[in-house]
Amino acid sequence: MNTTIGNLVVIALLCGLASCVSNKKIVYLQDQEKGNGHKRFEPVSYPATSPDYILETNDIVSVKINHLQLTQDYQQVSEDFDTQMRMGIQHPMLIGFTIDDNGMVDLPTIGKVELAGLTIFQAQEAISDKAKQYFTNYAVKVFLLNSYVSVIGEVQRPGRFPFYVNELNIMEALSMAGDLSEYADRQHVRIIRDRGEKNEVIVVDLNDRELLTNPAYHLQPNDIIVVNPLSSKKFIRRDPQNIFNAISTLVSVATLFVLITR
Repeated sequence: MNTTIGNLVVIALLCGLASCVSNKKIVYLQDQEKGNGHKRFEPVSYPATSPDYILETNDIVSVKINHLQLTQDYQQVSEDFDTQMRMGIQHPMLIGFTIDDNGMVDLPTIGKVELAGLTIFQAQEAISDKAKQYFTNYAVKVFLLNSYVSVIGEVQRPGRFPFYVNELNIMEALSMAGDLSEYADRQHVRIIRDRGEKNEVIVVDLNDRELLTNPAYHLQPNDIIVVNPLSSKKFIRRDPQNIFNAISTLVSVATLFVLITR
């Protein structure tokens, strides 16, 4: 009987260890080089690798030209531009201009401007060059309205999140989703990127500090981040309490069996 109880204890310990996740699989941006000692606490710089997004067909852009006569023409829905932006999050086509199949947008007063193939800042310059034929003392502001990042899989709050900044990195995107769960596979996070006629899949390791030098660290509009669970999660079924409940039941049954057979 002692042997039976001993075996149950061993099983319980093994199950408990199986439900644990090593810190090496959880900690972000680790220094993978060994033997650095105190140097790992020194500031480290990494080259910035942030490719600019290139506008393409069917992108929706907001164009605002500040001029006494033109302001109302470009704020199409409301006098309050902040109200427009809140509407644009859900319905960007209501307040923006869609780049047509020829790469053009048709703007009030100044007419058509080719934007496909340009960055946002180049688009501002192109519109400004066209506007100066009609106006003086004006300012042009352009930004992308259909700018989202989707995060799915082993995160706290999966979803599709709008962003209106020029640069968004993968850590910021994951923070929008409430961070990864304890059982997320941080070493094989996939980024699905639309490349027009094909989709590109990029795999990044969030545990490795060298991620900061990877161009994929900075996201592109409409990227999709896919986070798979660790293989150990198949065993623990999302809640470690299930394991301990099973172990407790197993030990209780064994104890009852021992008492009955004495």
